[in-house]
Amino acid sequence: MQKREMIDSDEVREIYAIADNAPPHQFRPMLCIIPRVAAIPYYKKVDILDRANPLSYEYIVADVPQSEFDIIRIG
Repeated sequence: MQKREMIDSDEVREIYAIADNAPPHQFRPMLCIIPRVAAIPYYKKVDILDRANPLSYEYIVADVPQSEFDIIRIG
């Protein structure tokens, strides 16, 4: 995000400080539910050479506003 100039170096330092000091139970899995129609403007197709499996369809969905998805916390 810093390379994309969406956050600055102060925010990067803050993120590292939080990650270094937060207890492990704060880091637990979650599932983001995004309706397909809402995700379309935010996805890009992954190049075949970068896919986990070259025979599958793979997309990167990024920068989706929180108002467009629900979160289910696991654990």
